[in-house]
Amino acid sequence: MRASVKVSSSGPRSPGRDGDPAEPPPVDIRQHPPSEGPSDEDAGLSVAVRRGDPLASLLGVHRGIEEDEHPHDAGTARCKEVRRVRPPQSWTRPHRAHRKPLTPHRRSRTVHRSLPSVFHRSCHPQTLHSESLRGSPLASGGFKCPVELSTRVGLRVTLPDLCLLYLVDRADLQEDDRAAQEMTQDWIAQSLRARRSHVSRAMTRMVTRGLVKTAKVHVAGEPRRRLAYFLTDDGLRRGQELRRHVEDQRLSIIDLQGLEAERRLYEVPLLLPRRPRLSDLVSSIRGGRLDLRQFLDRQSRLKGGKVYDVREASAPAHFRGRAAELDRLASFYDDPKPRGLVLVGLPGIGKTALAAQWVATLKGRCHVLWRRLSPDTTDRDLVRDLAGLLASAGHPALADYLQRPPEGGKDLAITLLREGMALASPLLVIDDAQRGHREASSLLGELLRGDTPLGSTKILLLSRERLPYVRAEDLARGRIWELELADLSRGEALAVLQALGAPLEKRDVVVERCGGHPLSLELAGAGSLPLEGARRTSAAWVAEEALFQVDSGGRRALGLASILEGAVPLQALGSESRELLRRCLLRAVEVDKAVVHDLIREAVVQSLSSKDLAALHLQAGKILASGGTAEEIVGAIRHLLHGGGFEAARALAVERGDEIIQAGFSSTFLPLLDTGAWVATKKPLPPRLRLLRGEALFALGRRTEASKAFEECRGIRDPMAAAVARLGQGKAEFQRGSRTALPLLLDARNRLEGLGALRLFAEAQYWIGGIHEQAGRINEAREAFERGRAVALDVGDRRWEGLCAYGIGRLRSKQRDFAGAVEQESEALALLERGGHRLDVAKVCTAIGGNFVELNRLAEAEVYLARATAEARTTGAIGVLASALYNLASMLYEKGDVAAMIPFHEEALASFELIEEHDRAAESAAWLAWGFWKRGQNDLAERHLRRAEDLIRRTREPALRVKALRHLGRACWRAGHRERSREYLTRALSEAQKAQIPSSEEEVKRDLRELS
Repeated sequence: MRASVKVSSSGPRSPGRDGDPAEPPPVDIRQHPPSEGPSDEDAGLSVAVRRGDPLASLLGVHRGIEEDEHPHDAGTARCKEVRRVRPPQSWTRPHRAHRKPLTPHRRSRTVHRSLPSVFHRSCHPQTLHSESLRGSPLASGGFKCPVELSTRVGLRVTLPDLCLLYLVDRADLQEDDRAAQEMTQDWIAQSLRARRSHVSRAMTRMVTRGLVKTAKVHVAGEPRRRLAYFLTDDGLRRGQELRRHVEDQRLSIIDLQGLEAERRLYEVPLLLPRRPRLSDLVSSIRGGRLDLRQFLDRQSRLKGGKVYDVREASAPAHFRGRAAELDRLASFYDDPKPRGLVLVGLPGIGKTALAAQWVATLKGRCHVLWRRLSPDTTDRDLVRDLAGLLASAGHPALADYLQRPPEGGKDLAITLLREGMALASPLLVIDDAQRGHREASSLLGELLRGDTPLGSTKILLLSRERLPYVRAEDLARGRIWELELADLSRGEALAVLQALGAPLEKRDVVVERCGGHPLSLELAGAGSLPLEGARRTSAAWVAEEALFQVDSGGRRALGLASILEGAVPLQALGSESRELLRRCLLRAVEVDKAVVHDLIREAVVQSLSSKDLAALHLQAGKILASGGTAEEIVGAIRHLLHGGGFEAARALAVERGDEIIQAGFSSTFLPLLDTGAWVATKKPLPPRLRLLRGEALFALGRRTEASKAFEECRGIRDPMAAAVARLGQGKAEFQRGSRTALPLLLDARNRLEGLGALRLFAEAQYWIGGIHEQAGRINEAREAFERGRAVALDVGDRRWEGLCAYGIGRLRSKQRDFAGAVEQESEALALLERGGHRLDVAKVCTAIGGNFVELNRLAEAEVYLARATAEARTTGAIGVLASALYNLASMLYEKGDVAAMIPFHEEALASFELIEEHDRAAESAAWLAWGFWKRGQNDLAERHLRRAEDLIRRTREPALRVKALRHLGRACWRAGHRERSREYLTRALSEAQKAQIPSSEEEVKRDLRELS
């Protein structure tokens, strides 16, 4: 007998089966952030572009080889035309013979010796209009690359030009500044998206020319100091002259509204909310065009391949001081011992501003996620946000798991979260940590504990009070730090007022009356408050003073921003948003959004009448409903309910409810489907919403409640809804292990057939076949699968056709027709591959690999099992992974490699236990006992044998208990323990006879005959 098994019987069985057919597989498989340039496989690009040279792709031109460059680096790049430009006399080298200019069609690997200036010999041309620079220092001083462009409007700048502009943008940095690390080669290459070797070559030549000097600076996270570059006086003069000429050039600009026009570069900062650096603008030009939308997205979201999601952060432009606190935060990040830091302080003290200022220095160095908690934020919301971060960082297992019905309960999600964070090592910033839901606080407390490995993950908590889930032991041992934020010093407060533009004669008076409270300084310095009330920072103070000077239009806009919470689009607030931003009642975040301080929000909400509050909720609901994403739709329904727009909320929930559940927002959608949310209508909950409530409960794994909710929907007059309710209740009862599942599914199938809902009919047939399969009724199961497959074929549903074919293959495997099983499952695999169902593909590959093990075709088995394991690990499908690991261990058993087999069985055992498949876990434990017996470790063998017996006692289905007892008997038999083997097989025979399972009874009798 072989020791392998296939993926367990039917798709739906114990709670949270991997790839449960009840829930469609995820269609949004998150991957690594896309690269900004063309792929290496694009055959239509030149070698220089395919090599990853972003500046070459910018121009659509090619270059020759540097005289000190290896030919392999240049590949087969072409030069279009080389013109001789006479440089200034002070820059000329000894005369060398020049080659003839190359025509655009002539291939060349010519060294450009005719260009004595270091700037002429750059590897990276970027477009500047040639005519616009004639007679300028760029033409005479050697900054322009000698390559003609065919574009009418564009910018041509060499890599040394870009480096010089980069240094001019940071000319105020000194060697001892914290930001001096930005002057190193790595930072320059990353910012300009150029090769580090090319930056090094350009810098070396500028040092030789006396334009740049070097110094050693400290780089955060590096064990030694790195070489940095700073401008000399001569370099600064030349850089400023270059800057003036570059700013004066015209090129095609696409503004934030998508309108394209030809403008000069110095006009671009006026189109952006914050003034950018010129070098960043120039390095973002592609094909002679600058798209400001892409520029802002690239600057704010990703840098250097690292996720930078700080949409809810707000770093005011007038931030000053806090040097000691910034140093403390930097030490926290660099020190490997502490995992968390609690930044605590009074409201308005500047916690968010300080954290945002510090986090900005980490852009491109690590993955960053910033989230603000509210009383409604649950642990599911937090896990979903963290899953999105990990998926963007290239670890999508948790995100894929959350899009399927739960398997293994909350512990499995936490396990996947820990594994992903250990790999990504992100920085998490949790704002308003004191406001989180009890479950969210519990999750944060678990992540903060130092006894769980999370790699180099750092967690920064911003709170108005000390957090109860931060343990005193962790504070004492230095695993968590605490930093209490006090008022600004007098000098820092004056610097803030100066940055705000407050009159000089008013600054001392403001500081005397307001002290160093940042929010009070902002409001008083911007003229939002009289000095007498500037220090009172309670909500009553804001209501009395700050809002008094705002007109009715501004109050309405501020009220809408307060109701919406989070980042609010400025367009939705209207023209009043500009005045609110000026008065610091709003803080700008991202490109076109703003946030409201909590104290101001509380004051605004308290000042609104019930009628005005309802009107604002309705307006907020309409704004969010137009957004389109599932999360925005949930928010729209919530606001519509608060505002009394019940009909609009019902229509939106019915139209988009399935989409919300499939997107993984069941936890936030479910409270809106409770009867209490609709009590003001004085009518019962609409039938369709009751059905959605059952689907949301089922998606959350709350199967008992889901079954009850579906049962309440069975009386719906709509025949289709009533049939779907029976199907949902049948699935929920089956996953609970209830015997009522089969009658419910049969009733649902008959109703769906009568209504002509053939796709749902095929799904019902698959579930019915799974019930018969688990009960050992092979003929009934085959009939159900075959009928479901035929119907799915008629309607063109590849998924259910493939899954029903997979079920037929499982039945053949149970009858030991392994070759026939491979044939059926191969057909299923082809159907599922064409449909793009990755998780189902992994399950079928696992089954095919197990059948090949039984056929002793181990090489073919290894191919399928390796694919199944890789797919399962990627998607986070623990059940499929466990089955694949079991079959890999069985393959190693056949090869006789006991030492290699044991780790696979140990991981499979842990995975099966995690998803509560106790029968499969018992089988792994049985073969682990055999392995330890073979290695002479009898104590470990006995321990795993007892563990297997305990797992069998926890298995409900008799057929599954019989199968696990057979594995125990076979393991003992092959280890030479014949009496114990007979004991287990006798128990298995008794179970089979008692449950009246003839097929299992016959298999056990055959085992006993072989034993005799």
